[in-house]
Amino acid sequence: MLQKMEHGPIVMSHLIFNGQQYSQWKTRMSKEICLTLECSKVLEPIPDGETDVERVARETQENQAAGAVFNKLGTDVINLVRDCNTVREIFAVLNLQYGAGNRVNALIIQSQLDNMRLDPQSDVI
Repeated sequence: MLQKMEHGPIVMSHLIFNGQQYSQWKTRMSKEICLTLECSKVLEPIPDGETDVERVARETQENQAAGAVFNKLGTDVINLVRDCNTVREIFAVLNLQYGAGNRVNALIIQSQLDNMRLDPQSDVI
């Protein structure tokens, strides 16, 4: 569930992701990472041949971005991604758990279950 939090006279939309509406949350988080933190490169693959200065700058941005993402996750979701070190890793785990493919599988399973319920010889109630 996406939640809005109030701070004084201003209502700020802090998107706390608790397992619902993943694609909306991911889109907004990606925009926040790119615009607010100016860390758009953390969403891209690591370039070959980066210098030590570039690596340190990238790691700093990755830490800021990962911290921002962790601050927008509910407790149950944090447990899924607590071992992730980068935003790319966090999004990969969340995509597997909550992405479109997972919804398709759930619909297929639901359809199969409904068909079994319609079958008079089925033991499914």
